[in-house]
Amino acid sequence: MKPNPYSDRQYRRLRAQFRYDCERNKLACSICFQPIDYRLRRPHNDAWELHHERPTSTHPHLMMVRANWRPSHASCNKSQGNKPRGRWVRPTW
Repeated sequence: MKPNPYSDRQYRRLRAQFRYDCERNKLACSICFQPIDYRLRRPHNDAWELHHERPTSTHPHLMMVRANWRPSHASCNKSQGNKPRGRWVRPTW
C-alpha cells in the first residue's frame, strides 16, 4: 500500500507555515475572493483550507510546490473539485 503523501511530516510543516502566512497577511479566498475567518476550524465550511491551483490528482509533482498553493474556504475548495480555475495555456517553448 502506498503511503498517504498528505500525512508526510514535511508537507504538514510547510502547510502550517503557509496557513500562518495567509493569516498574517489576511489573504482572502482565492476562489470566491471573500475574507477568510482564520479562527474557524474544520469541519466548518468557512474555515481555511489549502487549495492546489493545479489539482494534485492530475499534477502530483506540484503537491509540495508552494507556488501552486492558494488559500480558500473549505466549501469553496470542495465545490471547485478537481478542476483548475480559468484556462491554462501550455507554453510554446
